[in-house]
Formats: sequence, C-alpha cells, structure tokens
Amino acid sequence: MNKFLKKNILLIIFFIICFNFYSEENKIKKENKNVCFLYYKSKYKLELMKEIENKLLDMNFTVKKDLINNMDQYNPKDFDIVVIFSGIKAFSPYPKAIKYIKKHDYAKNIIYFCAASAVKESVYGFLDAEKIDAISSASEIDNISNTSDTIIKRILEIME
Repeated sequence: MNKFLKKNILLIIFFIICFNFYSEENKIKKENKNVCFLYYKSKYKLELMKEIENKLLDMNFTVKKDLINNMDQYNPKDFDIVVIFSGIKAFSPYPKAIKYIKKHDYAKNIIYFCAASAVKESVYGFLDAEKIDAISSASEIDNISNTSDTIIKRILEIME
C-alpha cells in the first residue's frame, strides 16, 4: 500500500471517530433536561426545593435556581420546565408570580406551586385555574415528601 493511500485511510478513520464523538455528545446534551426553580425564600420552600432537586439530579436533570425577584431574567422558552415556588400574602398570591405567568401567556411548561392549603384559594381571582398547572400544599415540613412527589410527577408528565 502506498503512503498516500495510508494517509487517506487514516484521515477517513479520524473523521469517522470525530463524527461519532460529536453525535454522542449532542445526544447526551439533548437527553439532559433543564428545569428552572423561581422561589420566595422560606424554610419550607427551601427544604421542598432541596428534595425535588436531589431527585431530579438523580434523573439527569439540570436545575437552575433563583429568587422570584429575578424572575424577569428567565424565559420559560429557555427551559423544559419552570417551577414557581410562591406563597400567599394577604389572602392573595404574590404579585410577581402572577405577573410572570400572565406575561408568558400561561406557558404549558410552567408549574405554579403555592404554599397554601388549597389550589382554588391560591389562584382564585388572580389566575385562570384552567390554564395553569397549579399545586398547593400547607407549609408543613411533614408534607415535603408528598408534595415533592406531586411536583416531580407533574414535571415528568409535562416532559413526555
């Protein structure tokens, strides 16, 4: 075999290896799911997020977290799922969360969690309950496991 032919065969093999590596790397990136947590600080919400995050990381999710005060910096289109961890103030949901949900026209990948005893009270008169995926739970540490399972179940349903 002449030298020129050997070089070309080696070059072809090199390109095949590089192409396969590039394809595998892209496949891994596509399989990685991105979730954004936007939250108001409270002991309950921090514990709840920690449990959800740990479970999601085990399922190959990437989790970005930030305070609701910074939520305007995040577009639901940039994430597979956005979970808003909100609460009730003076019998109404926190205004920033409501404004964000409406601004993004009730995007299907937004999950609205409200630390309140019932979903209706957490959205009544402020959000269209038919358009938003709302979950609520009383702010009790004993509820964290069940609530995290409910939120993860909704995340996985949306991802299907």
